[in-house]
Amino acid sequence: MNQQIVEINDMGMESVTTYVSPDVKRKLEEWSQEEERSISYVVAKLITEAVNERDKQKPSTPLSKKSKGAA
Repeated sequence: MNQQIVEINDMGMESVTTYVSPDVKRKLEEWSQEEERSISYVVAKLITEAVNERDKQKPSTPLSKKSKGAA
């Protein structure tokens, strides 16, 4: 997949749920206040940038590529 991930403010977004430590949550809250954005926006932006950077550095490989017979 050589195509960039869609920008955050494009429609058709999907939902992802995760858990973070209280310290990380506090830092995200501070960051979102500094940026005058929601925590969701900041996290989505970080994830999008990380995925785009990974795509630039690594050829496309399926995440489910595991050795056969592995549980």
